[in-house]
Amino acid sequence: MFERPVAGVAVVLAALDFGDPDYSESLEELNLLAASAGLDVVGLVEGKRAKRDAALFVGSGKADEIGAIVTATEAQLVIFNHELSPVQER
Repeated sequence: MFERPVAGVAVVLAALDFGDPDYSESLEELNLLAASAGLDVVGLVEGKRAKRDAALFVGSGKADEIGAIVTATEAQLVIFNHELSPVQER
C-alpha cells in the first residue's frame, strides 16, 4: 500500500535526461505530481547521461550534489524521474 507523505514535506527532485525528446515535459509532470501530493519542492538536481549508473543511478558527482542539497535544505525525500533498482534505492 502506498502511503502519501504528510503535506508540506520538503523534497528534492532529481531528474536525468537520457536523450528523451519529452524530457522537459516529464520534468514538468514530476513537479506537478509533487505539488499535487502537497509536497514542498526545495531543490532540483538535473543531469544528462548516456545511460544509468548501475550502482547510484546518477553517478557519484550527482549523488554528492543531491546529498549536499538535502543537507542544506533539510529535505526529507528525494524523488527521481525514473524508476530505481533495489540497489539504487539504497
